[in-house]
Amino acid sequence: MPVWNAGRDKILGVVEIYKNPEALLVDLDTATQSVWLIHSATGITLYALMLLIVWRISATLCRHQQFEAEVAASAAVGEMAVGMAHIIRNPLASIRSSAELALEEASDEMVGETSEDIIAEVDRLEQTMRELLLLTRSEQDGQDRVHIGEVVRCSLSRVADIVTARDIRVSLDLREPLPPIVGDASGLQTAMNRLVSNVVSGVKNGAPLTIAVGPAKDGELIELTIENGEDILSEDLAGEGLRPGGKRKSASFNLGNSLIRRVVERHGGRIARSGAPGRPAGICVYLPRGIH
Repeated sequence: MPVWNAGRDKILGVVEIYKNPEALLVDLDTATQSVWLIHSATGITLYALMLLIVWRISATLCRHQQFEAEVAASAAVGEMAVGMAHIIRNPLASIRSSAELALEEASDEMVGETSEDIIAEVDRLEQTMRELLLLTRSEQDGQDRVHIGEVVRCSLSRVADIVTARDIRVSLDLREPLPPIVGDASGLQTAMNRLVSNVVSGVKNGAPLTIAVGPAKDGELIELTIENGEDILSEDLAGEGLRPGGKRKSASFNLGNSLIRRVVERHGGRIARSGAPGRPAGICVYLPRGIH
């Protein structure tokens, strides 16, 4: 700033005054930090959104691939079952006719018993093929009132001869009255027949087998548990099908179990593990009561 004389008509000198810009620098630093924070928050938000989108897409693709695999497996089993039905039924009919003829003309008691066993096994094989064909049907929109207790009783009656012959100690606990399940009665019965038959075929002679049916803890589902003190459920909890005794029998067996699981899921249910972790894994089937 200028320095004037007393008359303020002449400049004697100039004085320079410097202001400390500390406040301005602080404001600039604050603005810079705010810009970086906003950019960082925006980047993190965009990354989280992209991660969520990718996760949703990945989950959808996994479900789609799983569904396609199950459809392909069902189609393969259906084609196999239809082909086997045409190929095997004629020889089975011949075997049954021969066994019946031998039974009528048998003079030896052992021959008669053997013929009866052959006829029974042929009938059982034909019934198994019919059930497999039923399980490969396209989804049904049945509105039948199905009582799960009667379904289990019917399935057990079908394997009563095997249970008696192998001295399997079956304990059935039906906590009735239970509300009915609304769905495809034929599909549920067929799936339960296959499930019980698969489990019984894997139980050791003289071993116990416990089947309990009752309401689940949440009260909205019906719970069916099957246990015998051994692992009768696959390690991934029915992801690849049931394995009696914890042993994989064959590819066709697992495909049949995949069809059982699809019938259960089609009715709004699921197959899970029964028993605490570290203990033998039993089978637990959950089905919704009432209209699914």
